[in-house]
Amino acid sequence: ELFVKFIINPVGVPTVWQAAAMQNPRLDPHDVLRATVYIQAAVRHFLEKGGEPTLREDSLEAAPPVAVALFFSKRIRHPASAIAIKEDEAHVIVPIICGRERGLTLKPLVAAECEYAPHLSKDHAALAMIHERYCEVAVEAEEDLLIRFQGAERPSQILARLEQCRLDWGAPTASMAGVELFAGVTEVLRRFQPIEEERLSA
Repeated sequence: ELFVKFIINPVGVPTVWQAAAMQNPRLDPHDVLRATVYIQAAVRHFLEKGGEPTLREDSLEAAPPVAVALFFSKRIRHPASAIAIKEDEAHVIVPIICGRERGLTLKPLVAAECEYAPHLSKDHAALAMIHERYCEVAVEAEEDLLIRFQGAERPSQILARLEQCRLDWGAPTASMAGVELFAGVTEVLRRFQPIEEERLSA
């Protein structure tokens, strides 16, 4: 596992470098589903063969990589059957994504919302879990943005750092779970306006 050294400021808030390092975990719903299918196939393959490695043809057909390929091939060929099990899938995949305590950004949460929301009721437990975790991670993203603003002297720097923060955290362009991300940026820019006007008129 790749070791990433996080740099923490004195009050323990994630810095820009930690936010960038958070992009390493592959927590997209499809990535988590692929890993889940692979692990299940690996355990089944091991138990069926009694723990003995073999290169027989029937064994290769049940090998984990083949099982993953067959699983996603079936989903592509029969989309209706994939949609029919979306609720069961959400019960498995969403807790894995939301349960991650470190390295979780907004991107996989937004992806999970897009993946499962069209197929679940609005009050479904999986969606509630996504929204609750989104609100928590959004607070971390906004704290990180405040750290990025330190030392900025011009509105252009503020906007550039805001955009980079959005990219690093995978922030959506529209509001989600009732959260309007980075809503305080307008106020920050307003405070910079007199300084910028004075600089341009000098």
